[in-house]
Formats: sequence, structure tokens, C-alpha cells
Amino acid sequence: YHYDKGDLLVLNTDGISEAQKQNFEQYGEDRLFDLIRRLGHLEPTEIVKAIFADVNDFIEGAEQMDDATVMVVRL
Repeated sequence: YHYDKGDLLVLNTDGISEAQKQNFEQYGEDRLFDLIRRLGHLEPTEIVKAIFADVNDFIEGAEQMDDATVMVVRL
């Protein structure tokens, strides 16, 4: 892969994309990618906070059975 200065590298465990509501609907990779595209101008720490906030809003309090880890690096 070729990365340019300012690109974002986002690493996450499947506990993010597979986070589920009570009805088993998953957060999904598409939703995560869309969020990252919209927030790409922010600092990495702010992007991480926004991802966790969006996932928590999405799951509406449903208990999660998997770990959820996110790391964002601006190259």
C-alpha cells in the first residue's frame, strides 16, 4: 500500500463492526467507514472518541460480548 502524509490508519477489533442492538442488527463496516470519512479532519483521539460514542448510540444499551478496540494514527 502507498500512504501519503496526513492519511489515517484505523485499526479496530471486530467488536466494533459486530457490535449489536438487541435485535442482532450489527453496527457494520460500512457505517464505520462512513463515520471515519466524515470525521477524517479531526485529531486521532477525537476520532476514537467519536467511534465509541457512535457505537454506543447504535447499540442502545445492549450488552456486548466482544472486546472493542480502536487505534487511529495520522501518518
